[in-house]
Amino acid sequence: MIHQRNRANRQRTQNLKPLPTQKRRQKARQRKAKTVRREREAQLTSVVASFRAARYALCAFLLLSCAHYSTSASGRGGAASVAVPMFNNRSLESGLHQALTDSLIQGFVTNGAVRVLEEDRARLVLRGEILEVREEPFTYQEIAEQFRITVLVGVSCYDSEDKRTLWEEDRLRGFGIFDAIRDRQTARTDGLNDAIRMIVEDVVDRTQVGGW
Repeated sequence: MIHQRNRANRQRTQNLKPLPTQKRRQKARQRKAKTVRREREAQLTSVVASFRAARYALCAFLLLSCAHYSTSASGRGGAASVAVPMFNNRSLESGLHQALTDSLIQGFVTNGAVRVLEEDRARLVLRGEILEVREEPFTYQEIAEQFRITVLVGVSCYDSEDKRTLWEEDRLRGFGIFDAIRDRQTARTDGLNDAIRMIVEDVVDRTQVGGW
């Protein structure tokens, strides 16, 4: 009985055939690929976790910064806030003061360095009036080819917390050039818009530099 069992085991051993070399190599490559894939997944998980931690830390820092600068002891909006009440208009250009005021507000909003708040909440208050609008030939041969339209304004920026005028300009100028051959009303309006844009850029820059 034992002899028969040993002979059967020898027979099975003889029937076993080694795997071809190509199949062994293929299985080895598959095992290696799985190992590499697992290592990469582990590295990616670590990177994502680090990124999330950094993002949360940045958000916390920004929230704390906003909390620090958003209010002052007087309850106002902090140094980085401005109010822009409606400008007065001494010129003959109807509605120009509304256009200038709206453009100034939009200029501060677009710039983003200061927040626009109501006058009773903002630290800085910007006041002004349109003094006059001039129109004169700019280039010409026998007749004028281009005109320059100039808007003069008086502007002051008041710090309501320190009770002082931060900056003031009696005759701030902005101008635009328009062609005489174009439709006059359209061309003139474009010139006024260019003048307003120049004034807005100047006022926004002065307020940032003069305020802090």
